[in-house]
Amino acid sequence: MSKIACCFAFLVSASAVTAQDLGEEWIHRVTRELRSERDAVDAPMTNYTATAGVAAFYDDNIYLTEKNEKSDTIWMPFAELRIDYDEPNLDLGAGLLVDYKYYVEEDDQRDTEIRFFGKAGYRGTQFGASLVQLLRQESDPLDAVFFDRTERFVSDTIPRVTFDITETFGLELGGHIQLVRFDEDVLADSRDNTNYVVDLSFVYASDFNIDFLLNGGFFAIDYAEDNTTAPPDVDGFMVRGGIRGEVMPDIRVQALVGWAKAESDDSSNPAKSKEEHSTGTVSLFASYQATELVLVGAGYSREFAFAGGQDPFQVVNRLSGDVEFKALPELTVNGRLDFTRVDSSLGVERDYFSIGANGAYRVMEHVVVDGGVTIRTGQVTGAVAQKVDYDNFIVNLGVAFTY
Repeated sequence: MSKIACCFAFLVSASAVTAQDLGEEWIHRVTRELRSERDAVDAPMTNYTATAGVAAFYDDNIYLTEKNEKSDTIWMPFAELRIDYDEPNLDLGAGLLVDYKYYVEEDDQRDTEIRFFGKAGYRGTQFGASLVQLLRQESDPLDAVFFDRTERFVSDTIPRVTFDITETFGLELGGHIQLVRFDEDVLADSRDNTNYVVDLSFVYASDFNIDFLLNGGFFAIDYAEDNTTAPPDVDGFMVRGGIRGEVMPDIRVQALVGWAKAESDDSSNPAKSKEEHSTGTVSLFASYQATELVLVGAGYSREFAFAGGQDPFQVVNRLSGDVEFKALPELTVNGRLDFTRVDSSLGVERDYFSIGANGAYRVMEHVVVDGGVTIRTGQVTGAVAQKVDYDNFIVNLGVAFTY
């Protein structure tokens, strides 16, 4: 059976483009790792990495507003620790990233952010299990779901169990528990939630390095506050089918397509009606090793997610792509784009587009200089009192020491 490390479609921050901070790059790197296949390990191996440095950003619209734009320069010292242990049947890892953003002008936005990533995986002859934990204390906008500049805590717990019935047939039981808590009372009362996904896959492993999957499951959104400010809770289900594996030499694909339905509970607020919606659901990710020096990745997903306020749920469409080019032994160039479209249950539409490029040059064995530019645009339309259309330009330069 294929040894996919983790197969999931409901991680809200599935992919992001480098912008104000290294946290978005961290999220992109971690989620890409979760979608990758774990290579076989011949012998136990332990790796340690430590990185520390400082980055400077100029951001011409830190609040992503259409009018009265605020620009600022941000100084950000950061440190990251990572440890990985691999052996033929065991995969362990943990990483911690801490940064402090010092806004020169907007001093009330100065903030410490902390992100943790942990994983544990076991693979036997027939049985396998894995657990991934992500913890994030952050404040910057990330996409059309987390579009507010506000402090929040997000926890993602992702368990998965696999069992090979025969050499060709298997079962995979997975889940995703996400807890979202905002520091500001206004957002906390209307958007704090815990959302869940449980899914079961029947897997057929063909002789062509491709697995065929039939997948189904349930999801739920439980809002923390039971009052007239928060929307009613939501439950739903999805049925999907697809493939994963090496469809061509150097091209790996994971594709699930199907149908999903979400329905809110009866609201305690008479002004809020019960909402339900059915739609197609998609989870598509692909990677292509074009040459030894060029790696290309792309993804598209369509799924339900929490909303808040007057909206119990929303449909999130996310398209992402990235390319990594080893231009020189000391120089790596990356380009990424991310487009997110959100359609809420009450007709609010939000678009978020970001494109960026950066280069990292190793000037010495343990010293890396990194710089790049990012352009972001977005709009809020539909059932809103006032439409919003914003744009944003960011340039960054930093130096890091790695060991």
